[in-house]
Amino acid sequence: MTVPTPRVAVVGGGIGGLATALALRQRGVEATVYERADALREVGAGIVLWPNGTRALAALGVLGAVEARAGRAASVEILRPDGRRLVRFSTARPDAPSLCVRRPDLLAALADALGSDAVRLDHAFAHAEVRPDGVEVSFENGASARADVLVGADGLRSRVRDTLLGRVEPRYRGYTVWRGIGPAPSGWPASDACEVWGRGRRFGLFRLGDGDVYWYVCASRPAGERAADERAEARAVVAGWHAGIDEIIGATPASSVTRHDVYDRPARGRSAAGPVVVVGDAAHGMTPDLGQGGAQALEDAVGLARHLDGAADAPSALAAFARERRARTTPIVLQSRFAAWVGQLDGASASVRDVVTAATPSRLFQASFTAAY
Repeated sequence: MTVPTPRVAVVGGGIGGLATALALRQRGVEATVYERADALREVGAGIVLWPNGTRALAALGVLGAVEARAGRAASVEILRPDGRRLVRFSTARPDAPSLCVRRPDLLAALADALGSDAVRLDHAFAHAEVRPDGVEVSFENGASARADVLVGADGLRSRVRDTLLGRVEPRYRGYTVWRGIGPAPSGWPASDACEVWGRGRRFGLFRLGDGDVYWYVCASRPAGERAADERAEARAVVAGWHAGIDEIIGATPASSVTRHDVYDRPARGRSAAGPVVVVGDAAHGMTPDLGQGGAQALEDAVGLARHLDGAADAPSALAAFARERRARTTPIVLQSRFAAWVGQLDGASASVRDVVTAATPSRLFQASFTAAY
C-alpha cells in the first residue's frame, strides 16, 4: 500500500525554516514556508558553521554555494586582551569544512535552492487548531492553510510552541553581545578565528574570506540595557585591548552594529505533540558560545525529513524525531551554557581560568570544544 505524502506547513522563514522545507521537498514531501515579514531577511552579521553544520548543508545540496561565499574557520586561538595566546586548536575534519559566512548569504543559498514557489510572505502565524485530519493554521492577514504536519521554526519565542505545546520561558544568561562586520586588520590574528578573554568581557573574530571579518563583543550586563550609540559602547567595553580590535570595530558602520541579550531555552517541555513539532531555537535555543545554534537547526531539518519520508503515521514519526533530537541537543545546550559561564568569568576566577587554559594541552581543549562535531 502506498503511504500518502503529508502536506507540511512550516512557520518561520529563517535558516531553520527554509532548511526544513528544502530537506522535505528533496524527499518528495509537500512543504510550504509561511513567513511573517514581507521579504526573507536574516537578522545579524555572521554565522559560524562547524563541520556538523556543513555536513547538513552538504546533505541539503547547498554546501558549494555557501562555501563559495564563506571564509575558513579551521584554526582558532584563545587570546589574552593584549593579544598573547592562551591556546590554539584546530576544528578541521577530513570530510567537512569549518566556515564563517554572512547570515544573509546563507539564507539566500537556502532560498535559491528551495524556490520562491514554496514561500508565502506576509503570513504571520495567528493560531492553529489540531483536528482529526491534520492542522488548520490561521494567519493574521486572514488567510488559512490545511496541513498534515505543522512545523514551528519561529525562533526562541515561538508562537507555535507557546500556542500548541506549552509555554516555556527562555532564560537570560547574564550577558549581552554586539555584532558587526568590518575590515580585517593586517597580520592579526594568526589564525582563522580567535576569541579574546577579559574579565566579564570577550571579543571574537572570524574571517569571512573577502577581506572582512565577522566580530562580536560580549559583556556581563543587566537584561534590557541599551545605549544611544551601540558601536561606541562596544568599543568602550574592549578599550585598551589589542589595537586590531578597536581598528575593526571603529571601521564598522555604526548603523550596522547590532546588540542582543543572550537567552537560552531550559531543557524541558515538549517539542512535539500529535502533528505539531518545533525545530531550531523554538525547540532547543542555546547560547552562541559553541557556535552550534545554526548547525543544530540544520541537523533538525535533515533529521525531520528523514523521519517523515515514507512514514505511515506522521505523529509517531514526529515523536521519534523529537526523542532523537532531544538526546542530541540537550547536552549541547548545557555545554554552551557552561562555555558562556567560563567565558564571562570575572575577577580572580578569570585569572584562574586563564592559567588553567594556558596549561591545558591543546588536544584536550580541542576535544572539549569540538565534541559536537
